[in-house]
Amino acid sequence: MFKLRVDTGGTFTDCWGLEEDETTPRLVKVLSSGRLRVSVEQWISPQELHVELPENWRVSNSFFTGFKLESDGESALVLSFEADSGQLVLSRPLPESELHPLNPARTDAPIRTP
Repeated sequence: MFKLRVDTGGTFTDCWGLEEDETTPRLVKVLSSGRLRVSVEQWISPQELHVELPENWRVSNSFFTGFKLESDGESALVLSFEADSGQLVLSRPLPESELHPLNPARTDAPIRTP
């Protein structure tokens, strides 16, 4: 069981959570729009990528499963997520024009809640 505290503001929502058997709370600041921004570390293929999460995010495997990744007007559902490696597997390949290694100046990808 978790104890949760949430403060929703105009731009950001601050979340505080404490699991029953833990003494260190989990703190997360997210956009109030429901989007989470992560940085793409590496594209493995058009359908697999590694993302870098903020240091204070402690998330479980499958945390992003069911979320929608959006990039350049295209989207794909997240089929699986491995927390230790940061690997996302998408429901469909993203078009080659969206592969960030071909456009290294663009590294952020918004992930929207299901």
